[in-house]
Amino acid sequence: MYNTVALTFRRQVYIVILTLLSGCLFLLYLTLTDFSSTSTLVEAAPAESATITISHTVLGHTTTYIGATEAGGFWVEDLDDLGVNTYRLWTKMAELEWWDDDDALDGLWDDSENGVPTIAEIKADASTGFTHTIPWAWWDERFNEVQSWRYGTQTRHDIITALVENGITPIVTLRTYDDQGQPEMRPGAQWAPRPPVTETFRTEWWEHCFAIAYWLNVRHNYGVTHFEVLNEPDYTGQGWQEYGGTAIDYTQLVTSAYEAISYANSFAGLPTYIHAPIVANANSAYIPYILDNADASVHIVDYHTYATDPRASIVTVRNVINSHNPDSVLEPIWVSEWGALWSSYNTFNRAMLTAKQLLTFSEESVEGVTIFNMYDWNTSAGQDYGLIDLQDNGSGGALRVPTETYYAYRLLLRGLAGGKEKLAHTADGFSTGTRTMITRDADNVYVIVLRDNVGATATVHVDLTAIGSGDGAVSVREYSAAHKDAIVATPTMLAAQFDFTVPANGLSVVQVDRTTLAIRLCHLKATGALTWLWIAALGVLSVGGTSLVIFINHHTEKPRFGVQFYGRTSP
Repeated sequence: MYNTVALTFRRQVYIVILTLLSGCLFLLYLTLTDFSSTSTLVEAAPAESATITISHTVLGHTTTYIGATEAGGFWVEDLDDLGVNTYRLWTKMAELEWWDDDDALDGLWDDSENGVPTIAEIKADASTGFTHTIPWAWWDERFNEVQSWRYGTQTRHDIITALVENGITPIVTLRTYDDQGQPEMRPGAQWAPRPPVTETFRTEWWEHCFAIAYWLNVRHNYGVTHFEVLNEPDYTGQGWQEYGGTAIDYTQLVTSAYEAISYANSFAGLPTYIHAPIVANANSAYIPYILDNADASVHIVDYHTYATDPRASIVTVRNVINSHNPDSVLEPIWVSEWGALWSSYNTFNRAMLTAKQLLTFSEESVEGVTIFNMYDWNTSAGQDYGLIDLQDNGSGGALRVPTETYYAYRLLLRGLAGGKEKLAHTADGFSTGTRTMITRDADNVYVIVLRDNVGATATVHVDLTAIGSGDGAVSVREYSAAHKDAIVATPTMLAAQFDFTVPANGLSVVQVDRTTLAIRLCHLKATGALTWLWIAALGVLSVGGTSLVIFINHHTEKPRFGVQFYGRTSP
């Protein structure tokens, strides 16, 4: 009895001592630990688990032409790195015909050749290559004139050569007067085309358009087919409305431009695509008017928008095209100016907004977009008005510094540019703020995931078994606060399925090489009577590049007999 009580008492004493000792140690820990650090323990949002299942159904195509508008510099290597396939040029009378080309021949600035030669006289001179009616020496000089204000490549000839040699489509802007009142600022001057549109005006304009197209495509083999007529004729300050220009006058310019350029391009066997009306407002009355009165001369309806979300303007323009269609041809839509207007591209939020806008253009199947601008206009500090910031290098030149938006733009172009097929798919398990798109071209399938401040990363399972079957590595590129269009993972794809992680706030583009996916042309299954634990190939017959694979089962529970046809080309 005594021993039992003593042992029990002794055990309780030990427990009390251990408890006190533990408390002392905890107090010592609190005393010695510095809790003033700025780091704070924040409970992280749990990662999401999502699944993207891809279908073989093609929903349409992404934006075919994605590019930028030129500004204060030109380096073709930047365009190649960015991945653009289109570039909008400020070719205009102020640059290429700042003096009547015919009047310049006699050296007298007196408007004596205003309106001559006539259109008929020019066409009658075709057999000589128009050498008697068009002063080609003038145009050679203008295209090769050094534009000292521009950094990098400084002649129009060299710029267009670089674009064409690198597979980038030039968009030529045709303008009479510009926003600076050029080309003609002499009091009482007559030759430069100015509203109202008279026969003399039309002749000078026709010759100007013809000479540019013929110089580009016949005297030089550049293959330029896209031409814009004026810039924002509905907006005062762009060299049209302030001189009294109207939609009626503008329609005559469009018709004459198409006649002149298509005539020039016919000698090179080229089509002509006229962009009009290049308005500043999607609701502009110019759009229905030009379609009602010159529909056959308009091949692309082109407008500008700086709205945060461009979708409403796209729908508006598409509805106008559908309801004003006398030639029974539905013109594609281009947006030749959009983005950050006179504000910085060098913030993460601006980069993500640009990515969302670019994704919207492809969701809405807009055919072409050129962001405003590729570069700053000069090296003044604090602008960042272009995708590439021009900075003073201290010796009269320019340093080129990519902005945040440059990297997001470059990443998304990988999965969108070129009119890729958009594939139907389901995206399950993502929270609000996630947008997805699946695209496919001749070489790759692209999985695009955009996450807008979702609050948690996500593990994504991708299932491509509906369009193929195969194994291999895929590459995951990411734009986020931590990564600037960089490869962040190369997960392994097994049987056309793989997993990857997307950031809570950022953009991911996964590239799947189609050579790793055997194309699934047909897949037939029938329930069998035997159970097999693995696929047993019974035979393979190759006929004309297509393999017939006969197998039994590919589930462990229910036996199946199957036939699949695989083509040699990838899906």
